[in-house]
Amino acid sequence: MNHNLSAMIGVDPRFNNDAIYQKTLGLNDFYLGDGKGGPPLGNVQLLGRVSGPILKSDLKAVPEFVLNAVSRKTIDFLIMSEDLPDPNSRVRLDGERIVLEWHRTNMTAHEG
Repeated sequence: MNHNLSAMIGVDPRFNNDAIYQKTLGLNDFYLGDGKGGPPLGNVQLLGRVSGPILKSDLKAVPEFVLNAVSRKTIDFLIMSEDLPDPNSRVRLDGERIVLEWHRTNMTAHEG
């Protein structure tokens, strides 16, 4: 089993996030729908504190002191959805090698 994961960061220059234990809230979608197992959407939870060095890994051209200032104005979420079973995804043997064949699924629900 695998999960589709994305980070979403909200920035508000009027807000100072001084939380120490930010990862204390989560929302789940337990596949409720029409009784036939509606589309699986997964979970949204607080990510914990994003810092300048963490942001720097994706924003290499931005000075770290700027990213540190921005990170003090954010609230950070982790978006998670199920990567559903696919008959083309499998682990198999090829002689003495272990081969993983994986095809990502459910991205329409994840990105929605």
